[in-house]
Amino acid sequence: MGRIEGLIESLEGIADPAVQNDVRALVQELLQLHTDSLARLCECAYDAGGQPLIDALAQDESVSNLLLLHGLHPLPIEARVMQALDEVRPYLGSHGGNVELLGVSPEGVVHLRLEGSCEGCPSSQATLQYTIEEAVYKAAPDATSLEVEGAVPPPQRPVLDGFIPISEAAAPNGELPTNGHEWQVVAGLAALSDGAVRTARVSGQPVLFCRVDGRLYAYAPTCPSCEQDLTEATLDGTALTCPYCDHRYDVVHAGRDLASPTLHLTPFPLLEEKGRTRVKVLDAVAA
Repeated sequence: MGRIEGLIESLEGIADPAVQNDVRALVQELLQLHTDSLARLCECAYDAGGQPLIDALAQDESVSNLLLLHGLHPLPIEARVMQALDEVRPYLGSHGGNVELLGVSPEGVVHLRLEGSCEGCPSSQATLQYTIEEAVYKAAPDATSLEVEGAVPPPQRPVLDGFIPISEAAAPNGELPTNGHEWQVVAGLAALSDGAVRTARVSGQPVLFCRVDGRLYAYAPTCPSCEQDLTEATLDGTALTCPYCDHRYDVVHAGRDLASPTLHLTPFPLLEEKGRTRVKVLDAVAA
């Protein structure tokens, strides 16, 4: 889909308007042919397996993107956005916050509101950019933009002459694309018990993982007070204690220093889904 988008953009640069119109008409006719055929295919699948079969097909990312492109997806955009928000709520919980879907406009604008300590906090913009935005656009590439109360809204997504810009489509192996800061699968964390701390290298950078009440959190392993390594830090309840300066950080609430509100750990976006742990290692997160 990304390559198709690039070709469409190239075609828009054709100098001859007659050729440009012919090419656009050809693409539209092909899309209409595929739309009619896919609609009939969905009808046959429904007759053979009912709604469960249609839902199962829509759960496949490649099939889902194709159905969206042709306006045939069985789930409305609101339902797909809700599924995306459910995926990222564990990470928002690490900031002591939540996100609420306020609605989706007829033009495809998704209206959200950050709640709890996420709202207005310094890390709201990074949380939105690297977690909510990616999850929403992956599940609902037909969304035109996000408007979020409590955070700086991202720019609108361009729509190319009626074509849905599906830039978050999966690679052929089913993994997420590797443009920019991609999600990395980290193995061996399922066995990490409550109260345990482990440091692992992800994309060449060390990341500190800890688990509290069954939920996993990820931070940069550097104490913001003394700038020493936190590899040997201990976890007592929700408090991670630096072994060098004894500063304590609440890992459940965005790594805030329990004594000095101006200090906090640097959190990394983390998702646990389908038995896998994925983390996005950023060069810098808004502090």
